[in-house]
Amino acid sequence: MARRRKKVMGKCRICGKYGKLSFEHVPPQRAFNKATIVEYTLESWIAKRKVKGKYRQGGVGQHTLCEKCNSDTGSWYGDEYVKWTRIGFDILQHLDQHSEHFKDKTEILVTLKGVRPLRFLKQVVTCFLSVVGISPEAEFAQNNPELVKFVLDKQETYLPPGDRFYLTLNRLHRASVIRRHPIGGKLRVRIDKNGNIVPAEASVFSEIAHPPFGLVMTYGTGFPDATEITHFKNYKYDDMMDLNLGLAIGEASDPYPGSYQTRSTME
Repeated sequence: MARRRKKVMGKCRICGKYGKLSFEHVPPQRAFNKATIVEYTLESWIAKRKVKGKYRQGGVGQHTLCEKCNSDTGSWYGDEYVKWTRIGFDILQHLDQHSEHFKDKTEILVTLKGVRPLRFLKQVVTCFLSVVGISPEAEFAQNNPELVKFVLDKQETYLPPGDRFYLTLNRLHRASVIRRHPIGGKLRVRIDKNGNIVPAEASVFSEIAHPPFGLVMTYGTGFPDATEITHFKNYKYDDMMDLNLGLAIGEASDPYPGSYQTRSTME
């Protein structure tokens, strides 16, 4: 609770105005983001050093948004994200209870009842605006005014053609890790007819992995290990429906960007 009262000054990562920053939970606090975690850097993991992690109480997040942007986006989109999170955990619980049937599945077709897809997507974009501008010098929002308009105007449906968003079910397991990567890359390779290893597909992306979901934003590339949800922009703010969606299933069990084990390799 003490950190909420701490006065932090800086530039809001959405509107860009300088002033007092509020603590932005990513994902929203009510979306099962309240627990105390131990935070490590990727560098310390790779080096396998015995370092003492930083304890963070009350959930994952940072002082990144002004009070108005935090309040507006939370009131417009937060409830919808929480609803999806509860549905996601229900789906994962069902998968675990019927593990033999779904053991070799890497994707599951689900029906999400009474959801508002555009609101969910707008909360996802809000999360990435908060995470990607990880340093005070970063000007990600100011260099991407279309994304800012997308979240600050709840009726806006335009997204830049190069920005694509993906979703995967992220199983909560004893080896699970929570990941936040402002920028990362993934390279797939293949063997050509001469037996040489050659690049097959590359992805440049930002990532937020926090059960029950893995969220990915790509920049002019795809992301084959998740379900694209960019088309949610085609709905209106108040559109509510039963949505049929094929969701990729995986588990974030290491700290490397974009790495998800499929269920067939988990047990």
